Amino acid sequence: MVGILVMLLAAGFLSILNLMVRVFFQGYAGIGGFFPPDFEHTVLFLQTRTLFMVIFLSLLAWRIYPKAFTEIANSGTRLKSPFISGSIYFITVILLYLALGNIPAGIAITLFFVHPAIATLLGWRYKRDRPTLFRWLIIIGVIIGLVLVAPNLQGNFSSQFLFGALCALGAGIGFAVYAITAQTALIKFHPISFSLITFTLLFLLSSAAVLLLNMEVPQPVWLSLLLWSMASGLITVGGLVFTNLGIRLVGAATATLVGSIEPALTAFLAWLMLQETLDPRQMVGIAIVTLSIAGLGLEKKQSTLHGN
Repeated sequence: MVGILVMLLAAGFLSILNLMVRVFFQGYAGIGGFFPPDFEHTVLFLQTRTLFMVIFLSLLAWRIYPKAFTEIANSGTRLKSPFISGSIYFITVILLYLALGNIPAGIAITLFFVHPAIATLLGWRYKRDRPTLFRWLIIIGVIIGLVLVAPNLQGNFSSQFLFGALCALGAGIGFAVYAITAQTALIKFHPISFSLITFTLLFLLSSAAVLLLNMEVPQPVWLSLLLWSMASGLITVGGLVFTNLGIRLVGAATATLVGSIEPALTAFLAWLMLQETLDPRQMVGIAIVTLSIAGLGLEKKQSTLHGN
């Protein structure tokens, strides 16, 4: 029971983070709306946010895994695998932030949750892990749900809504690839060490992009940018800690099952706190995606119990 509550807290942290990104770009009730949701300002927000995340993770590492810094310093050529997965994650996060800045948070996260289905297909392609009939049904369910959630394709490809939807789907595909590559890196590194490498790489890549773009931030916005980045970084680290703790308490399969509520929880909180509305078709789509991912987690749990 404690493990389930921990995973629910993790999903809550991540859902709140999604709303924070949405408000940062779009604003609500006079709060946020600091920058337009374009590539330049998305990279800027990622830079300041990951700076605080590296600081928070470093302090956390000193407390719970002090060997992390020695492990990273002595890693040598082993850094190649986290560098590859971290570079993929960098692109994934930018696409997800672009999605959250351009379309309602509940829809963005639901479209993003295509990643378990994509990861299943990638596992079949590269690990010869052929999906079962049940997993094929899960994939079909996710696709049906995504079609229902996606905007009506009546506008052209320059429309803000369609752009955000494509970014969310791209982020979901990117996260599936990241998850596959991260598995290799996590064999060689402790999760804390891996997270430190990943977020340090994100900070360096986003900093390089900001320098190349030669961006100038108005002086009155700097304080808001730093405070918002610090808060979102702290919430992200909190979600990471609760997720890892939950996986240790209940196992990865059950964690996946509980984590599947994130799209529905994000949509509910966006409706409750930001007054974002969804039409019935999209609410049905969110429910189908959530239940499908929950079914995937349940199937993995049953496979674990039976030793498969």
